[in-house]
Amino acid sequence: MLFRPIVTLAVACTLALSARAQEGLPHGLAPHEVDLIRDYRESRASDDRGISTPPPFVPRTMAEWEEVQTLCVSWISFPSILKQIVRYAKDECQVLILCASSGSNSQASITTYLQANNAGGPPLPNLTNISFLVTPYNSIWMRDYGPECIYQNEVDSLYLLDWIYNRPRPSDDTSPDAIGTFKNKAVYSTSTAPNDLVHTGGNFMADGFGTAFSSNLVIDENGPGGSYNQTDKTPAQVDALMTTWMGINPGRYVRMTQLPFDAINHIDMHMKLLDEETLLIGQFPTGVSDGPQIESNIAFIQNNYNSVFGTPYRIVRVPMPPSTTNTYAPSSSYRTFTNSIFINRTILVPTYREQYDTTALRIYRENLPGYRVIAIDCDESSGNIISQSGALHCITKAIGASKPLLMRHQRLADRSNTGAGYTVSAYLRHQSGIANAQVYWTTDTTQGYTALNMSATGGNNWSATIPDQPAGSLVYYYVRAVANNGKVQVRPITAPQGWWRFRVLATPGLPVALKVWLEGAYDSGAGLMRDDLRSAGLFPLGEPFTALGFTLVGNTNTSFSSAILGTTGNNGIVDWVLAEARDANNPSTVLQSRAALVQRDGDVVGMDGLSNVVFNLPAGSYHLALRHRNHFGAMTLNPAALTSSPVTLDFRSAALATWGTDARKNLGGPLALWAGNVLRDASLRYTGSGNDRDPILVSVGSTTPNSTVSGYLPADVNLDGAVKYTGSANDRDPVLVNVGSTTPNNTRTEQLP
Repeated sequence: MLFRPIVTLAVACTLALSARAQEGLPHGLAPHEVDLIRDYRESRASDDRGISTPPPFVPRTMAEWEEVQTLCVSWISFPSILKQIVRYAKDECQVLILCASSGSNSQASITTYLQANNAGGPPLPNLTNISFLVTPYNSIWMRDYGPECIYQNEVDSLYLLDWIYNRPRPSDDTSPDAIGTFKNKAVYSTSTAPNDLVHTGGNFMADGFGTAFSSNLVIDENGPGGSYNQTDKTPAQVDALMTTWMGINPGRYVRMTQLPFDAINHIDMHMKLLDEETLLIGQFPTGVSDGPQIESNIAFIQNNYNSVFGTPYRIVRVPMPPSTTNTYAPSSSYRTFTNSIFINRTILVPTYREQYDTTALRIYRENLPGYRVIAIDCDESSGNIISQSGALHCITKAIGASKPLLMRHQRLADRSNTGAGYTVSAYLRHQSGIANAQVYWTTDTTQGYTALNMSATGGNNWSATIPDQPAGSLVYYYVRAVANNGKVQVRPITAPQGWWRFRVLATPGLPVALKVWLEGAYDSGAGLMRDDLRSAGLFPLGEPFTALGFTLVGNTNTSFSSAILGTTGNNGIVDWVLAEARDANNPSTVLQSRAALVQRDGDVVGMDGLSNVVFNLPAGSYHLALRHRNHFGAMTLNPAALTSSPVTLDFRSAALATWGTDARKNLGGPLALWAGNVLRDASLRYTGSGNDRDPILVSVGSTTPNSTVSGYLPADVNLDGAVKYTGSANDRDPVLVNVGSTTPNNTRTEQLP
């Protein structure tokens, strides 16, 4: 096997051990480094290192959620953050610390720091799974210059791969040599023409099956305007190199427009692949900072690419937190929650301030069941790494398992019973072959799982069928495989604590295509409702009605996936609504309730964000009512005949007669549910006992009426995510207008029996 020698330029050693380097080089270029670029580029051209010819096999590039044997870090700055990474990573795998031969970054000094009580936390209980590698290096940014992992024949020999690092830091650039020697792994190198490729790990993500993502920085740096490339390459030539050296399938290298305010143009600062079909995307407030370009890039992906399963990518949004002065880039540092690290069953997440962190950590836990989700502050005085445009992902690099047991499965979506059960299929592969595999399933994780043996169906695919379960059931499941050499792996990797799940839908049910406007959110200029609660990251995933005192009858729609909140445009989610099927002869009797979601265009949809509301009742005639947490409800005047075919009931239109008098507000043609029922007592009052104005004042502070409070709150009458008592877009005025601006003592009554 060929190994790359560790080549160290004298100037690199000097730089690595200088006082400047000990303080840590920035993520971008330091001012003094500009003059070093030319010599660095020329040294790369003459530095024929390692295996510089393309792999004689079709490589497979590892995905970050796969099994990890080693996590690499370079110890040179931000020791408090590095110590926390080491603390949690060593529970999952070997931690390899690149260190100096002497001084504050030596093995002895690092060991002392790890075993002391300091800004990095209490002493580590032991140094188990921690290894040290004395080698020259320049900076902490291991993600960008560390080696990528590629496999021969998908699961056979593991090789490392090294690009030309896009900084004039020769010791960083050659550190993959040292790591390869330490791990006894050969390293392929794209360091010499005509195969030279400049790239950086923070601007690359792969799904493990031939799809990868980058910004067009990779095109710029390898084209005529590049500073580090030896030869100019066209986009097609860059794509070809990615195919030859990394196994990225033709047409599957997804390159996106750079963001205007991300100075380093690395995609890990605003997105992350959570699995083969799920993209975690950072979300700015509408129209702010890089938000518009991110939305354009996501639309580009959704319009041009499907996942490896041939289905659209699931988009999960996580808010981008502002600075302490409530500003975003370019006016402040580029804070992000997507710069996280998978380490087997643990994921480390950068955090900033609790009011934003709790939402981000919840989103991670909801989308990665069973993972140990660990928060590491990247914005405090002893470890303000985010000020250098980087966080946790930027300073780590994983080495995959030498002989992985590869598993791929597309989670089952909610489905109805057909009598044929629910077939679970998975792609399973190991160098020694697969001896057996099972699907473990349950409808109650506290009661354990039932195992079903999977059968090989050809092409490394295996399947088993879970039997039909009663409508409304939640089915949890995972896949386990055993290789012929005895290796065992599960997917999700966190199983049985982690799982996939789906809901069994009623069959056939009575689908109803409901449509409604909420006055508070309606934008007459756009002819749509605003989705401010969604875009601000304030939308609860669980139905709010039970906590507010509503009585729900037989409701099965309790929560939905945060991925649905990634939908924008006309189908963006505005708020929860409550649909009720009522007795045809006694309309005050609610026979069944369905918590539902209303989109910007007025469509009321189920928990998948797409389908109609479905009632599990016998076919027949029912009154249908729609209710909201701080708007009046409305109900059909006449019972509607419901069958297994969808029936459309448009509460926006005067053509649909409703119970009572003025049950809806006329907005100049469109009809909407009346806004302002803050107390939810079926009466709208501006003055007197039980009025709806006072709770708005109390929400902002009785003595501070000019204040604003953000959140998902009953007093947010206009549904913009902020409660205001005074000023523009305040929540008090709609109450006054709806009782009568000149008759503030009037009372308006909800028209429901």
